[in-house]
Amino acid sequence: MRTRSPTSLASVDYTARFLQEEVLRHLPNELLSFLERTSVVNTFDGELAVKLSGQSNAPRLIQQLQSQDVFIQQRCGERLPYSYHPMLRRTLYQRLR
Repeated sequence: MRTRSPTSLASVDYTARFLQEEVLRHLPNELLSFLERTSVVNTFDGELAVKLSGQSNAPRLIQQLQSQDVFIQQRCGERLPYSYHPMLRRTLYQRLR
């Protein structure tokens, strides 16, 4: 297992703090809950997002996140086309713990 240097650990912490303070805290609770619940998988589609989040309007929420540039990536041609930036996903997943 590779050990991270103190510098790289500090930059991971800084990035997570930035995401918390500048991105996540400004989102409505509905979107934040959606992000947290869908962060448990690497990739997803609208149907899986509905199941994970319990929100029937998940496809609309995905579009809303995309229009707000909230670090969601769409990979065209993939069976599960959506994913979050790895640092965002990590930050969201840690919030669930």
